[in-house]
Amino acid sequence: MVAPDNILLADSEALGLKVLSERVRNLYEVSPYADAAAFACIAVAVYGLDGVVSGNILVGWAIVQALVACAMVGMYLHYRSVRPAGGDLPRWERGFAAAAGAAGCGWGLFASALMPPQSVPHQMLVVFIVLSMILAGLGSMQASRLSFAWFALPAVAGLVLELLVRGGTLDLEVAALACVVSWLVFQVFLHMNREMVQMLTARFEKDVALEKVKPVRPVAAEAEQARSPSADRFEAAMNASPAGMWDWDLAVDQLAFSPRFRELLGYADEAEFNREFSFGGHLHPDDLGRVQEVIQQQIDGKGIFDEMFRLRCRNGLYRWFLGRGQAQWNEAGKAVRFAGAIIDVTQLKVREEALRRAETLLKEALAQEQAILDTAVVGIAIFKDRIISRCNRRFARMFGYAEDELIGRSSRVLFPSDEEFVALGVRAGRALTEMGHYDEERTFVCKDGSEIWCFFAGQPIDRANPEPGEVWITEDIAERKRAESDLRSSEVRLALAVRASDSGIWDWDLEHDAMFYSARFRELLGYRDLSNDRFTTVFRFKGNLHPEDRERTLAAMSRALETCEPFNSVCRLRCADGSFRWFHTRGQAQQDLKGKPARFAGSITDVTELREQEQALASARAQLAETHARLRDAVDCIPDSFALFDADDRLALCNRKYEQTFLDGRDFEEFAGRTFEDLVRDSIAQGEVIPPEFNGDPEAWLAERVRMHRNPGEREVLFQLGDGRWYQVRERRTRDGGIVGVRTDVTELKANEERTRHLAHHDPLTGLPNRRLLQDRMDHSFTLARRNRTLVGVLLVDLDKFKAINDRDGHRVGDDVLRAVAARLRTCVREADTVARHGGDEFVVLLPEMRQAQDARRVADKIIAGISAPIAIEGREYQIGASIGIAVYPRDARDSEALLRCADQAMYRVKQDGRNGVKFFSE
Repeated sequence: MVAPDNILLADSEALGLKVLSERVRNLYEVSPYADAAAFACIAVAVYGLDGVVSGNILVGWAIVQALVACAMVGMYLHYRSVRPAGGDLPRWERGFAAAAGAAGCGWGLFASALMPPQSVPHQMLVVFIVLSMILAGLGSMQASRLSFAWFALPAVAGLVLELLVRGGTLDLEVAALACVVSWLVFQVFLHMNREMVQMLTARFEKDVALEKVKPVRPVAAEAEQARSPSADRFEAAMNASPAGMWDWDLAVDQLAFSPRFRELLGYADEAEFNREFSFGGHLHPDDLGRVQEVIQQQIDGKGIFDEMFRLRCRNGLYRWFLGRGQAQWNEAGKAVRFAGAIIDVTQLKVREEALRRAETLLKEALAQEQAILDTAVVGIAIFKDRIISRCNRRFARMFGYAEDELIGRSSRVLFPSDEEFVALGVRAGRALTEMGHYDEERTFVCKDGSEIWCFFAGQPIDRANPEPGEVWITEDIAERKRAESDLRSSEVRLALAVRASDSGIWDWDLEHDAMFYSARFRELLGYRDLSNDRFTTVFRFKGNLHPEDRERTLAAMSRALETCEPFNSVCRLRCADGSFRWFHTRGQAQQDLKGKPARFAGSITDVTELREQEQALASARAQLAETHARLRDAVDCIPDSFALFDADDRLALCNRKYEQTFLDGRDFEEFAGRTFEDLVRDSIAQGEVIPPEFNGDPEAWLAERVRMHRNPGEREVLFQLGDGRWYQVRERRTRDGGIVGVRTDVTELKANEERTRHLAHHDPLTGLPNRRLLQDRMDHSFTLARRNRTLVGVLLVDLDKFKAINDRDGHRVGDDVLRAVAARLRTCVREADTVARHGGDEFVVLLPEMRQAQDARRVADKIIAGISAPIAIEGREYQIGASIGIAVYPRDARDSEALLRCADQAMYRVKQDGRNGVKFFSE
């Protein structure tokens, strides 16, 4: 390497100053974005914490923090106006770091003084704001480690210390997370700062080096006079050479250029050249790094300088030059001189570029030509002396070869024998010579030995010059050959079918108005012994048509001739014995090249017996329809829903009641043929109730309905529709394997059963559970208590002052009071609790699943408060109270009767103590 003061090396002091200047500039230029982020976070903090923390502290902090941000904005504006340089730069960096430290302390104070004590969401907001500002500092202060450290450390410390002081589990977890995030942010910052410094150093190394490249000023007159004659001769050679010379004295870092060098760059005036030209500054930016590297290698003795590059001329345009140079070294091995020459090679580069463009265009044209050949639907090949010199992909694949596998091979590989190869060569050669083209259809041999039918055609590339060869195309016609073979076979089969069929053939030549009738045609009409010529004289299609069918049939025939659509008609024709028989007549018209009908041919088939069968069938269907209508009228009289399913379990018949109930009132015809399973599936989809034992599984209930349907009589079938109606199904098998059944609406019966069941377990006056239902629920509660190790409370509530109301105002008012008390008791207990009427003016409250006995007292107090409120009956208010005795299972007793006695005894102690109170049996 050369000494540090060389042109290609940056002075360390100047380089460090440039890097510092750029870092400080970046620090201040990016600071407005960080200030904007600070103002935004201050606004979010004030808005989010308003009403959560002390308003005075929050506002005071916001004002101070905003003033710090404004101060940083002022520093930015002052920097823009001063643009410091040199020794002032460290002071500007320290000033920014001090302002950043003040802002960081403010955010740390924000985290420690304004962290809400209880609200976790607002605590997370504080953490989010502080970490957001640290991330903003990461982006805006990456140019200065000092500034970022002074900003981030106080903010993180304030946040983490506040969380640690709080000491909660969540606080410690968030503190740990904040530490981890902060460490990661610092690592990212260090990496970004290091990358920036390295990038700036690399950038300014080149700039400092280029600044040192400058032309040599004219030497003193004494030096000019002291030059030797050999120097004069060298200068004369330099001036006469077409190349521009340069000489770089590395010892004194001076460059000398020949007049031809200046002329090549368009400078006539030496003073102007010396003032404006610098080698590094005039090099094209794309060539600068490469040329600098090669020059440095030459000076280091690691190569030669022989490069092409672009220099900017006086007119501002770049020209290409070939530069060659050689370094000289002293005895110590240090480079002391570097001289060389440049030659203008712009025209050579232009010709090279034109050649490259021509080569590119040629490659594109060849690629386009190959693409056209490869996308062709026929095989294309060029033969030269019957050697395949080129072919497209289709040609090679047609015969089972890879694309390049046929190139250079004889076309003999495509022929089954030498004789055929030679014979085709003779025929094709004669045709190409005489007519200029040749084609034929023949078979060729594929690579796997199979044969393929091809259309083979070719012509010379140049008839006047056979040297380029011939171009041949091949088209795979195997499908066409197979189609032709199939057509011939089809024609043979058609002829056999016509002879074997029971149809008569007719063919009308419209152009010559000639008719042909097959022997079977004549035989069907009773003219077996007449020839075709004789038959055409006695038979006229129009005249032999039945009068009722003539107009319709002739109109259909006219449409077929006009549109060439198929002719299809059933009509009656008069036979030889004068009778009419039914014939199915089919035909098809064929047009000529002008689009006019030229031929009309078809067949007739005797369908007399078929028509008679159809008429008999129609008569039977009419009778069946009449019978079905009478049957439908009969089943419509059934008051219940009636349905008949056939042996395939498809709906065959139903009455109007069934349609209205199970088919949404639509006609039977819309559902005829649907299976029982489909109908039940629709009913379930429309809300049919699934019994509890099927756990709401529609598929399980559907399977059960189908099973019960297919096993009629096994057990009674009941189901409930979505509208709440209940139906009972009675079904049985028919003789043919079907199922007939009646569905009876039993909704009222089910309602009566439910009312009876309800009255058996509930008090008729209040609707509350009676003693029987209370007994069942107490036993169930004891079982749960033993299993779950809980308590069961029993409250015996006796109304105070109720007898006086009953005696004074009558039983009707007393009943209203009891109903009102029952309603209030329900509001005082849980959904799982039970309120029962024990008899007269006594009620029992069952409290299962209690954790402690005092739960019963709280419910009792609530009941007393609820009952003590005035009760309004017919405009009058009645004031009553309640005496409540409490017994607890299993503490007081282990069976229901004993527990009720304990509660009763506790209640009587309340009565003795003055009524309207609560006592436990154990008190």
